[in-house]
Amino acid sequence: NSAMPSPMAKCKMKAKLLRAQISCRRLLYVLIFVVGCFAALTVYSTRPAVWAPSTLFRGQSRTAGYRPLLLKTEYQLKDPIFAGVLLQRKYLNTIGKTINKTWASEREINAFSLFISGENHSSNEALDLQVTTLRNVPEFTSYKSSLIQTFEVLKYLCFHHADRYSWFLLTYNDTYIVSRELLNIVKRMNPDSLVYFGKLEYEHKMDRSDYFCSGHAGVLLSNKALRAVVPFLDQCLHSIAQLHFEPANRGSGRYTERGDAGIGYCMKQALGVTCSASEESQTYFFHDMDRSTQRMGSIWEHISNNVVSIFPVRSEESMLKIHLVLKAKELVHLKQAAIAAETQLCQQRTLVPMLDTVCSTNDPVPPQHDVTPEFQPWQTIISGMVYSEDTEVPAVRVSPALSSELNLLIANALYQINTQESPQLVLKKLGSAMVRYNAAAGREAILDLELGSSRNENETMTRRVHFRRPPGDIISIRETGDYNATVHVIVPISNVEERLRMFLKSYLSSTKHQPHTKLILVVYGQEEFRHVGLLVAHYTRHRRENRITIIKGVGEFARGRALEQGLNMLANGHLAFLCDVDMTIDDGFWNRCRLNAIQGRRVYYPVFFSLYNMEYVYHNNNKPNGFWVSREHGHWVWYSYGMVCIYKSDYIASGGFDTTIVGWGGEDTDFFERVLLRAKLEVIKAPEPSLIHRWHTKHCSASLNPQQYYDCLGSKAEALAGKKQLAEYIFQLEEQYNRQDKSKL
Repeated sequence: NSAMPSPMAKCKMKAKLLRAQISCRRLLYVLIFVVGCFAALTVYSTRPAVWAPSTLFRGQSRTAGYRPLLLKTEYQLKDPIFAGVLLQRKYLNTIGKTINKTWASEREINAFSLFISGENHSSNEALDLQVTTLRNVPEFTSYKSSLIQTFEVLKYLCFHHADRYSWFLLTYNDTYIVSRELLNIVKRMNPDSLVYFGKLEYEHKMDRSDYFCSGHAGVLLSNKALRAVVPFLDQCLHSIAQLHFEPANRGSGRYTERGDAGIGYCMKQALGVTCSASEESQTYFFHDMDRSTQRMGSIWEHISNNVVSIFPVRSEESMLKIHLVLKAKELVHLKQAAIAAETQLCQQRTLVPMLDTVCSTNDPVPPQHDVTPEFQPWQTIISGMVYSEDTEVPAVRVSPALSSELNLLIANALYQINTQESPQLVLKKLGSAMVRYNAAAGREAILDLELGSSRNENETMTRRVHFRRPPGDIISIRETGDYNATVHVIVPISNVEERLRMFLKSYLSSTKHQPHTKLILVVYGQEEFRHVGLLVAHYTRHRRENRITIIKGVGEFARGRALEQGLNMLANGHLAFLCDVDMTIDDGFWNRCRLNAIQGRRVYYPVFFSLYNMEYVYHNNNKPNGFWVSREHGHWVWYSYGMVCIYKSDYIASGGFDTTIVGWGGEDTDFFERVLLRAKLEVIKAPEPSLIHRWHTKHCSASLNPQQYYDCLGSKAEALAGKKQLAEYIFQLEEQYNRQDKSKL
């Protein structure tokens, strides 16, 4: 028993035996794999060739056993674009690096090189840049003396890259290339034809017969054109030198040492090919003559979608700005495409069950591409009031449009916050907000939200969110306004006979060449009705047709009731303009009324210009013959909703006026809310310089309800005069009072 191994020793022996077996198995597997690979290689090398036919493209033989790795090698396919930039050596580490990290780094540019002349650049020059040095070539100093350098670049491209690329772009360092649009252009062209493409430039302003493609906009050569012109470059260089030194050409500006002009001369003389001259081709190049690209907001507005190049770009900062804005526009394109693709997929989710996971989740608003705009002032929003520095009024109420946008942003903010918070948070109120808008970055908003917990109502916390909504591309929206619609002007009349005279003169003058207008006067009072009939007959006695209808008002006068009575005279498809008797109308208004009001879709609220009391404005009796829109004469009445162009069917859909409102004001704002909330119509509210409201005395009755009485007094005070005129009037009264006091003494 003493010779028997212990249980622990037995376990150790079994473990050693198991490890040895595993090692042997691994070694056996490795040997089998090696033998299998060797056998496969032997079979592959001895099998017969599978090529048919036996000759490769362009005459290369297909030997037995040869199998190319890539389709590109098999069929000798070429990459589309090689871009080269002529650059002075001193700009390598400045504008050269900027070009390299902006447009030259785009995926559409298959290969890129900066070309400098002289000796090889030092080791600390142009780090991480693709630089080609043209040896034994004079230093490139400016584009005006770049002839030799340009020809050497063409030779280099032909000898080293003609077998690999279909198109060759040559430009200078003050040009930004929009690579995506460039690729779209070359896709439509044939690289096996003689293509010499670019922006036209003339060698002499007085002679339009000799022109070439400007190097600033970028010279595009097809593969065939490059191969064809390179053998003639030395001969062209000699010819240009002779022409340059001929007495007839000295000082004329012809055949200068510019490289781009030299390419044009050689293409024309050797191949008979000239620069593209079609009007369409010239729209592809944005010549920044007024340096608008140096202003961030102008880049978005001025650069169209099909621009291939932008020039001249004066600084690294400008080039970087252009690049960022164009990337932002591309981001908008991609987002729109993603939304369209998601919509299309989710409509077919029943066919592919896995789409439910894509369509059932709404991702939070992703961070936008960071485009640093020029300084733009912010507006602060607190307790429903907007505080801004760009208006004469220091505080105004939040507009319905801005309120809707804030609600949308708040909804996105809550979704974003609640994806990270547990328990869920609910909105208590918007503490404050800051908003601004500029052409490059779009709408930007910073919101401070006061939130509460869904479990504890007494718990309050503040979260700040920052949104940026970049603008999209210009979208064409079909307008369906009717140019020939008859405008039915409805005017309530009550004890305003003298003011009616002035209105009729203005109306008949503005409609003299407007046959598609009709006037409906709703007159209250028996005696007033008779006088109005005589007045209308007097002013229309020389008219061939009388397009004025007079109807008698029913019951007690109320503006809303009178307008509705006039509207009852119209059919559902008729266009109405609800007007006041104190308006002076210019003929330019009628078409805007017809086009801005669209049946079933849109209502037009023109903002009229109200004149001040001329006795206060011109207290020295030096009154002008006419009046115009200016701060001295009056003000825009933004708070009024009394003038409106609307179709009868839309009036009915909104529920019409509240005919129980009597006295001054209130019916117009109530109807405006009905248009928005009940009929859900789009509203255009814009200044209308063709509507001038004449000043008249206003009586605010004590019988009005408190809100109407307060609004009436406010309107009466605002229509009196401007602050400057009132101050001058008070100062003059003060001087008169002081003179009277002195005379008494």
